Amino acid sequence: MTIRQDKILNYSILKQTNIEQFRNKKPFPFNQYSGLLKKGKYEQLRNELPCTELFEEQKGNYRRYGQASHDRLSLDFSSNLAISDNWKIFIEELESGQYREFICNLLKTNKFHFKYHWHYTPSAASVSPHCDAEWKLGSHIFYFNSKDDWDQNWGGQTVILDDEGKKSFKTAPKFNEFKRQIEIPCIDSHSLLFKRTDHSWHGVRRIQCPPNKLRKVFIVEFRQNKISNTIRSWFQK
Repeated sequence: MTIRQDKILNYSILKQTNIEQFRNKKPFPFNQYSGLLKKGKYEQLRNELPCTELFEEQKGNYRRYGQASHDRLSLDFSSNLAISDNWKIFIEELESGQYREFICNLLKTNKFHFKYHWHYTPSAASVSPHCDAEWKLGSHIFYFNSKDDWDQNWGGQTVILDDEGKKSFKTAPKFNEFKRQIEIPCIDSHSLLFKRTDHSWHGVRRIQCPPNKLRKVFIVEFRQNKISNTIRSWFQK
């Protein structure tokens, strides 16, 4: 059954995106938004985030090219997942409305599908510098910590890394190997949208938060419609 409610995204903000500036941005195409989720809707979603019991711990996993493991709790969306109606409404809105049209225009293709997941990251964990896999066209990261429950001095910011077009994505550089670094705020209704390129390096430095705190994000991936990706999506529905 289709659940209908007021729109969750603030499309007037999305429409302010300068498409050409986005595509030509250095070191790679990215844009950050504040208030893209309507305030009341954002608070509802934040208060109804999936419980940690649903998540799978990812720790010490192998990564290609010798990059350090991205340790975290992870939860993939599926149609039978026990989440709130507000989260179902949000995902339905992303899947079938103006948002999809916007991403098609941004990427200049409709040959992709969305993959949704939540990541909760504990203290001492980090996301080593990397470029996403080639079959990802891009991602949109929504941050779900507030200034009331997260001190930005603890870290958690996504860091855009400029390799000046010199590094192969099949390597494992450290943060200090990038001369220019841009930190994206990770609290309140903030989000980061970016296109994957061979130089779209990004990461999250080691988090230093109290043991009872978690960095919380919801990620929309734009995945190419390759047969392998399509089959993977079937099994996750």
